[in-house]
Amino acid sequence: MTICFFSCKTNQDIKTHHRFFPVSSVDTTLVYDFFSITVPNTWKKPNDDTLPKFTDATAYGRIQIGDNEFIWYSNGLGASDYSDYPAIIPTADREIYIKNNLDTSYVIFNDKPSTVDKSRLQIHKTWAGQIEGHNTKFFEPIKTGFGYTGLYMDSVSEIKEVAKLNFALYADKLDSLTNSAFLKSMKTIKNFKPADF
Repeated sequence: MTICFFSCKTNQDIKTHHRFFPVSSVDTTLVYDFFSITVPNTWKKPNDDTLPKFTDATAYGRIQIGDNEFIWYSNGLGASDYSDYPAIIPTADREIYIKNNLDTSYVIFNDKPSTVDKSRLQIHKTWAGQIEGHNTKFFEPIKTGFGYTGLYMDSVSEIKEVAKLNFALYADKLDSLTNSAFLKSMKTIKNFKPADF
């Protein structure tokens, strides 16, 4: 009887646990070094003192949208276009991923990566727009909960005569309510100023 009770209680706890904060209809504006964004007031600016401020000419930051769930931004050389996933990686590199315990959620290992037709593996919808005069690619998963939601701006600034710097704002595996709120929030970005290294 006791085993049955604890078993049922554990299943109930799993069902009621939510990854994301509830999406509020009341908005708040969060101000970062490179932009400001209006989001549901249940989302917040976490204490990012432990994050690397600048590595490989890239600045990172985040918006907290759940107990351990975040929207990330990267501004600089390391900012990537997450709509390009899944990545096709040579099978020989698989051991590196396993050895370093790297995430392979959106990685396909193949002996001949150049022969793979990536158009058949597409997991994101993309569309073009602008944020404060910068051409912007917006994206979200084709299937809710599997893929990235966010935006990517290519060549928003540069290290003079060395490299172009990019900007990305993205989150992974969002539920439908959080995904919709994030898409709405992206349209509110203001005061965008690219990193200057």
